[in-house]
Amino acid sequence: MSAVNKNNLHQPGTSSSRSVNSTSRNEVRYDIPFQPMYSNTLPDVPFEAKFLPHPFPADRHVKYETTMMERAYTGELVTEDDVGIFIDLVLIDKYEPNPNEPVELHPTDELLCSDEDALSSTMKKSRHGGKAVPWMRRTEYISTDYSRFGVQTERQETKLGYHIQKVLKEASLYRDRESQLTAINKTFEDAKKPVREHFSKRGVYAMEELPLFPDFDAWKYPFAQVIFDVDPAPRDKTSLEETLAADQICRAMIRGMMDEKGEQFVAYFVPTLETIRKLKSVEGKDISEIDLSTTFDFKLLREYNWSVKNKASVGYEENHFFSFRDGRAYYNELETRVRLNRRRVKDGHVHSAVPNSRLIVRYRDLNDQELAALSARSMVVNPLEEEDDDEDEAEAEKHADDTAAEKKLDTDPSKLPPAKDNNQWSDNEVKSEEGSPVVEEETEEEIESLLLFFKLYFKEALKTGKSCSLFYLVMTPMFNPMKKLISGSRFALGTFFRTLTSAEFLKTPQNEPVLSYAPGSDERIQLDQAIARLTKQVNNIHAVIGNEMFDCGFTGEQRMPFDHKTMLARVAVCDKNLIRKAIDVALDSRLAWERMPLEKRAEIFFKAADLASTKYRMDLNAATMLGQGKTVVQAEIDAACELIDFWRFNAYYALQLEKVRLISSKDIQNELLLRGLQGFVAAISPFNFTAIGSNMSSCPALMGNVVLWKPARTAVLSNYISFKILREAGLPDGVINFIPSKSETFGEVVLPSKHLAGVGFVGSLPVFQHIWKVVGNNVENYYNFPRLSGECGGKNFHFIHPSADFKTAVACTARAAFEYQGQKCSACSRLYLPQSMWPEFKDALIEICKEIKIGDPRDYSVFMSAVIDRPAFENICSYIEHAKSSPSLKILYGGDYDDEKGYFIHPTLLLCSDPNDRIMKEEIFGPVLTVITYPDPHCNEVLASIKDSTEYALTGAIFAQDMNFVKQARMDLREACGNFYVNDKCTGAVVGQQPFGGSRKSGTNDKAGGPYYVLKWVSHLAVKSTLTPIHEWKYPSMG
Repeated sequence: MSAVNKNNLHQPGTSSSRSVNSTSRNEVRYDIPFQPMYSNTLPDVPFEAKFLPHPFPADRHVKYETTMMERAYTGELVTEDDVGIFIDLVLIDKYEPNPNEPVELHPTDELLCSDEDALSSTMKKSRHGGKAVPWMRRTEYISTDYSRFGVQTERQETKLGYHIQKVLKEASLYRDRESQLTAINKTFEDAKKPVREHFSKRGVYAMEELPLFPDFDAWKYPFAQVIFDVDPAPRDKTSLEETLAADQICRAMIRGMMDEKGEQFVAYFVPTLETIRKLKSVEGKDISEIDLSTTFDFKLLREYNWSVKNKASVGYEENHFFSFRDGRAYYNELETRVRLNRRRVKDGHVHSAVPNSRLIVRYRDLNDQELAALSARSMVVNPLEEEDDDEDEAEAEKHADDTAAEKKLDTDPSKLPPAKDNNQWSDNEVKSEEGSPVVEEETEEEIESLLLFFKLYFKEALKTGKSCSLFYLVMTPMFNPMKKLISGSRFALGTFFRTLTSAEFLKTPQNEPVLSYAPGSDERIQLDQAIARLTKQVNNIHAVIGNEMFDCGFTGEQRMPFDHKTMLARVAVCDKNLIRKAIDVALDSRLAWERMPLEKRAEIFFKAADLASTKYRMDLNAATMLGQGKTVVQAEIDAACELIDFWRFNAYYALQLEKVRLISSKDIQNELLLRGLQGFVAAISPFNFTAIGSNMSSCPALMGNVVLWKPARTAVLSNYISFKILREAGLPDGVINFIPSKSETFGEVVLPSKHLAGVGFVGSLPVFQHIWKVVGNNVENYYNFPRLSGECGGKNFHFIHPSADFKTAVACTARAAFEYQGQKCSACSRLYLPQSMWPEFKDALIEICKEIKIGDPRDYSVFMSAVIDRPAFENICSYIEHAKSSPSLKILYGGDYDDEKGYFIHPTLLLCSDPNDRIMKEEIFGPVLTVITYPDPHCNEVLASIKDSTEYALTGAIFAQDMNFVKQARMDLREACGNFYVNDKCTGAVVGQQPFGGSRKSGTNDKAGGPYYVLKWVSHLAVKSTLTPIHEWKYPSMG
């Protein structure tokens, strides 16, 4: 029985195709117990399709590689349930007759209401007194009101009778007619609703909903499924080689051959690079547009043994595939299954096939018989406008029978004529340069054909990342009338996919796009609403330890730096006892979390990234703007984009580590496992980047560690929101504990703890030096040698060469020096400029400084806001005052500051005549740029002096069009910074593109945002498993 499509044709009075027939007392066959009013002439979905809705973006998925991990995952395609034929074809008033006006039911309806005592001896029974009830009468079978969606431990029977595994009360199965009809009506209403959530997997939601149709365009073509024992695609390739391999496997062919011993095998051919180019040039063209004399060269790659099953084979299971186009899903059937196993060389034998043998094919028109076969198949899916003439029906049956007979022969390689072996080439064979034969048939009618309908199905799905089952799509060949079996075992292979159910199979993530927040845009309106929500009242920030929240009297506070009289949040401040409690809770959570499979941990962070990209994006940006004084642009690239990128890329990089395979043999299996560190990790995060704070806690957690996260006092609101996102994404209790506290209190408890496994720190150099000393002094007390990761700022430079593009150098320098008030670790504070460019460059910079608007970041036209707090304000002002009094420094612009309402400092431009002045060596962390000019001929000497001019080595940039100078500068400044830029500003590192970190006193240079940062928080375990017994202890050398 099949669900009637909305497009079905109305044919009243049509009788059922099966009649009630009683062959004996104990055997009764049933017709559909309702009168069909619609005739479904379209092929229904011939299987119970299931779709595994995926809650993550589709564009991060791609082709897969087979791994051991894959076996633990299965995919489903979920569609609206097939509720059978329309129940509303049975008139309701016949089920609720007026007792005064008896209505005679149709015999089939009477059958529905009758008891089945006569069948009780043979029909399968339920557990309700052994009373047999036809399956059509079970309303729970077609009603969403009852237990239809329960998980069954045994496959449900869909024949007469149904063995019920669940113990249900009789009342749940046999309802009165009113409740049955109500449930049935509800079922049809439910069937109209899209499937939003997976029926058995809580929290798994549909990624996309597509209508499902038969593939009318391709139904007439016979398809087959080819299953390889191993992936035939080449492995361990570069990106370019991977592209070539994909192009080859998508256009590969297999062909039956026979070796000199008379043994048949299947040869696997792939196109040459020239053939790939030719095929791409003709794909999508009509046959009339193709030069039929063009030949396509395929080379032999591998040899296989085969096993074939089709619909006529015993135990054959129907398989179908989907294609996605025009916003719809289309299905087609795979009529034949071919299993290919790598052909092994027998002892004492060698492969007879020459490895560089060639197969030459070319296009041709389909002949009349092939077209007739296609036409016969097409009739299966063409709607019947009216009854066909007997003659047409007979002709169609004849064509269908012919096609079936031919296909049965065609898909049985054992019945193929032997292909020519290497000793049987005809006189007109073509020899390759190496002397290997190339097959070329004598007549055009016998030439191997690349059929017109050779198409790469799912090509669009490959681009969009939609999911479908694992298989190769192959097209069985059509027949040449002159030589029926010319293409007997040659298949044209299509694309293959595996089910997208595991984060293990992901393509490299794409960086989160930066929104514009243009006037009138949706994101600008939503951001304004988020700002209003966060400023409506003072926000409360709790400490979170395990599953407990602590307010600690809310003794701490966070104020707006641009309006320091306004309190943004009240903050819990943990004492030493709470910090000790957090350590204990984290350690209790460690084993369960560390032993959770990496792909399951990764999914939490993928989901967190999705939440940050959508639901919480504006809250993150608003909190960063209000609490840390960032403009909308700076908040978007930090709190939204970089945070999302950290979560996605770290998870991706971690999963790539599990793909690493060590060398093993048939007797020895070697593995390299990833473990978390033994103990806890302390994450001490800064104020200036919301994303960095979350990354410092989430990356160690991703790798199986438990973390105590101490956020910066002046960034606590945005950090708290990102922490709550992780919890909503499924992060278990105790894995990351949110511990707002004073730095001294936190350090005094955490650093001496014997369970300390690592410290992640971003902040000032003196603080990290103190941490390093404390850890060093306590090294005997630890279970491990704690991993220390630190980033401590820099004294970053721009070096302008006389050949530089002037406008680029000016714009990039202004941004690098004054964006976010110079409070980036990578901000430019030193500028080296040739004297020939200085007058014009100075005027341009001063003009920009005059145009820079300073103020409240809620004003979208503001370029600079306030520095973070009073200590920062006073420190920056001290350098400005030093410049005012130093004979070697001259203030060219700025030097003004005001803290009446907010901590505002104007962009300040200094000219320095002494490269050893402290302002050229010490980090200011504010909007102060110092310029040194140099004589143009001394360019190389000044460049060389930069390398060792400060103790920092974080970022630097050169601007030059002279490529010889660029090459020289890259070598001279190789150790002057950890991130080096050519013709771009020294700020703005992007996750996955420019991993960030500096050396020397700038930090441990672990390169956050890159593929190797996750290794900082991993303890590897190497495992060797010997599979054969070892009984001898002596070595051969011992005699």
